[in-house]
Amino acid sequence: MSRKKSRIAPRSIWVTDERGKLVSTTINERQIVICSAKYARKARQERLKVVNKTNKRIWSLSKDAKASSFG
Repeated sequence: MSRKKSRIAPRSIWVTDERGKLVSTTINERQIVICSAKYARKARQERLKVVNKTNKRIWSLSKDAKASSFG
């Protein structure tokens, strides 16, 4: 089952008017988000894999960080 949400949000953009000058104007932009349970599981696994890899690199000491290489 997938969920769909949308909202209208104001956004400021630059456009060129008839005289060739850039003018800032506000438009109403529709933002749409679609989420499915399958994609959520996949994204969670990928994030967990990256976090585990980062933690592994943080907690493993390199040759330069070992106390035996001091002095």
